[in-house]
Amino acid sequence: VKRRFVDNYLLQKLFEVYEMNDEALSPKQDQELCDSLEEIIPQYDIVIVADYGHGMLTPNAVDVLCGKSKFLTVNTQANAGNRGFNTISKYHRADYVCIAQHEIALEERNQREEIREMILNVSRKLSCGRVMVTQSKDGNIYYNQEEGFAEAPAFAQQPVDRMGAGDAVLSLTS
Repeated sequence: VKRRFVDNYLLQKLFEVYEMNDEALSPKQDQELCDSLEEIIPQYDIVIVADYGHGMLTPNAVDVLCGKSKFLTVNTQANAGNRGFNTISKYHRADYVCIAQHEIALEERNQREEIREMILNVSRKLSCGRVMVTQSKDGNIYYNQEEGFAEAPAFAQQPVDRMGAGDAVLSLTS
């Protein structure tokens, strides 16, 4: 259960409270998950992973996802529930990565590096030719290995509800 406390006037999230069972999967549960993934993944042309970092996607499951997916898109979220321990480099391969600017900065352990350099670093680390970084009010920046960089401005001049925006970008652009 995730509870968000939102200021009614400004419609801004003040803080979140998580109630979760984020204990590690047992070896049996991990094997069952990996067996299911091994069976299901070959049936699909694209696998979209929204990894919230709460323990379900173990290193074994990540290995199956990276090894068996024809086209793998990944978003790893840094949130109050995983305290920044869920970075994109837990995946050793991806075909498309979509993360927020604060998440790529966390991955690079650098808040001041130029965004394009961070994107190129992540692209190299994951052998990933397509990287999208969402930048809130500054729009999005996209990197494609063949075509280079493209930027898109934010459409909303006065956003009302930003919650879930990154998930929407991941699903639409995948």
